[in-house]
Amino acid sequence: MRVGVSAKVGAIQGRFERTGHWITGDRTQSSRNIGWEFLFVAIDDHSRIAFTRIYADERKESAVSFVQAATQYFAGLGITIERVITDNGSAFRSHAF
Repeated sequence: MRVGVSAKVGAIQGRFERTGHWITGDRTQSSRNIGWEFLFVAIDDHSRIAFTRIYADERKESAVSFVQAATQYFAGLGITIERVITDNGSAFRSHAF
């Protein structure tokens, strides 16, 4: 089986403390603790079974940790990984990966 790995960025960290400017029209107030988290996604090319994890960064250590966790997950389902296809982000081009 082939597994595609991708790291997508989303603004999903923290909770909003107040209603946003789209509703109030007031851009002078802003929420704190807004940031980025990185969603790593692996999808089996044959069965379309997906595995995801959220990481605080998009570094090589996160990519290696994710691929190891995804490998264990898919192995538990009886899926053998033959190759990994990535988005060629810097984390996936490192020697550690």
